Amino acid sequence: MERIRAWVKEIDDINLSLQERMFRLLTSVSLTILLVVFVVCALVGESAEVLIVLGLSWFAAFLITMVSARIDRVDIGIQLIGSILMYLILPVGFFFGGGVNGGSANWFIFIFIYFCLMMSGRVRIAFIITGVIVTGGCYLLADTHPELVTGHTDDMAYLDSFASVVLLSVLICVMFLFQRRAFEDQNRLAEEQKKEIIELNERQNHFFSSMSHEIRTPINTIIGLNEMTL
Repeated sequence: MERIRAWVKEIDDINLSLQERMFRLLTSVSLTILLVVFVVCALVGESAEVLIVLGLSWFAAFLITMVSARIDRVDIGIQLIGSILMYLILPVGFFFGGGVNGGSANWFIFIFIYFCLMMSGRVRIAFIITGVIVTGGCYLLADTHPELVTGHTDDMAYLDSFASVVLLSVLICVMFLFQRRAFEDQNRLAEEQKKEIIELNERQNHFFSSMSHEIRTPINTIIGLNEMTL
């Protein structure tokens, strides 16, 4: 319980970078959603392959999150979790979840949003490019070899699609609301720092003006004495 409280507290810690805070939030929400998906799939009678992949993926993502946070290498955790999602969970879920007629196809949208928000530089570009290749490969393979796709009944397909839309919408809303809140926190902090800088400058100006007066008086006296002496 204490670790959970500390984890939640770090999500609101403005002293951490936005990437670290977003990583903690996204992994927490994603692990919860993945667990919900696992339970729903088990209740509706999803294939054993999908359940095994979901279970192993949840455990792997949880382990990566804990280790990367402990060793303070969030960037590695982001890349590993992104790799698990793009190269394992989504392709398996796509083929065993009905292909384009299931809800797994919607999650390809999420992974690209994840890449854009959580990564930067060449790493982000590389993941986006490989993500496009993997996504295109899944669609092409499903189109040319439909026998590889485990079909769904109409009821299963509608339920799967509805659940994925709802969960994905919740996750995206949480991501953008948190990012908006983080920017508001940064703006408020910047305004506070600006006020502190203005107050410091005013104090410095007052100090130097006072010191200028205090120094000028004895100097004038000394100059006057020198003139009298001369």
